[in-house]
Parts: sequence; structure tokens; C-alpha cells
Amino acid sequence: MAIVLRPRQQNNQTISIGFSGAAGVGKTTLVKELFNYYKKQGLIVDVINEVARDIFSIYSQTHGVRTLEEMRLVPELYLMFQNDVLEIQITRELRIQEKSPELLLLDRTVYDNYLYTLLYCRRSDHPELFDRITKRVYEYLSSQPYQHIVYLLPHGAKNNDQFRAREDLNSQEIQDVVLRLLTSFSFDRIKWVTTNSLEERFGYLVFLIDSWLKKKNLLPV
Repeated sequence: MAIVLRPRQQNNQTISIGFSGAAGVGKTTLVKELFNYYKKQGLIVDVINEVARDIFSIYSQTHGVRTLEEMRLVPELYLMFQNDVLEIQITRELRIQEKSPELLLLDRTVYDNYLYTLLYCRRSDHPELFDRITKRVYEYLSSQPYQHIVYLLPHGAKNNDQFRAREDLNSQEIQDVVLRLLTSFSFDRIKWVTTNSLEERFGYLVFLIDSWLKKKNLLPV
């Protein structure tokens, strides 16, 4: 997985923040709260919600699968699903970045979605597709699409969001390790959030984001 990274050449003022971490740690809730907060502050804010939900609804209709667990019983189908999720996620990110919002919040990153490919897919299921996914992901990540990554560590009880499979919740520790490895080359851009309550997390993130916005003169000093 070694890759030579080249800094992305981009002149806009967008601060892009990807929220990463295992299923059920509270990414979606925090992204919604931060989006509403900064909209009220008058910033131009955009959000990319979890792409996998949208793609799964299509697969559910076209292939008759009801859950992620059920789809993973057909390895090639699940690999196709992951390919579509990653391709749509990357496309959405690129299109929104072209609009140059002042703040872009992402509920899950390409790191997270590729993680599920590594956890639940085997190259032997479809070598050509697996290799194409990997090449696409690493080419995109080498452009450093996220200026900051907020990594939420598990805390308290695990929350089932009624979408992710049960094993996604039960393997949080494994996911945390793999995500740390996947994001290792971006280590200086990661903020690890370990506070427990939503209020503490929200307050800490507003403090961080405000400091990033002020550096670009997007908030009063």
C-alpha cells in the first residue's frame, strides 16, 4: 500500500473536513450539528452524507437484498457495491470542491469506504475489479482531498444506526486499527477525538474548526 504522495495544487479557500471512525461512533450526528451551527454563522457550508446508504437503496431494489449482511453472502455483488460507493463518493467530492464552499463536511471518507472493501472483500472474488478499486482509491487519496480528518474513537455503548451490519459494530477495534493504518500518511492532518458526550465533542470541534477558519480569514479573529 506504499504510495508516493504529491501535494494537491488547489487555490480555493475551502476547508474540507472528513469524519472518520467505526460504525456507531456518532459521525452523522456531529456532522449535522456542525452543519447547522456554521450555516447560522453565515458561512457557505456543504455536506456529503454517507454515500453507501443511497447506493444500497438502489441495490436493494435491483438485486432484492434487504441488508448488508445479506449482500455480503454474494462476494462479487458486494465488491460491485463497494466499487459504486467509492466511485460515487469521489465524484461527489470532486463536484462539490469545484463549487468552493468555505466549509465542506464529510460523513465518512474514502478511507472509511475503502476499509469495508478490505474487511469484507477478497481479491480472489474478482481480481480485476478489486485492483481497479484499489488503484482508483489510492490515486484519489494521493491528491490529499481532505485538509483535516476528524477521527472519532468509540466511547460508551455501541449505537446501531439500523444500516451498518452487526459485525460492523462488533469489530470496531479492528476497524480502528485498519483506519489508523490507512490514514497513517496523513497523520499530521488527523485530530483524534476521545471526549465522551456530544456536547464535549461539539465544543471541541467548534474550537478546532474556528481556528482553521480564522487562519484563512473566514471568521473574525
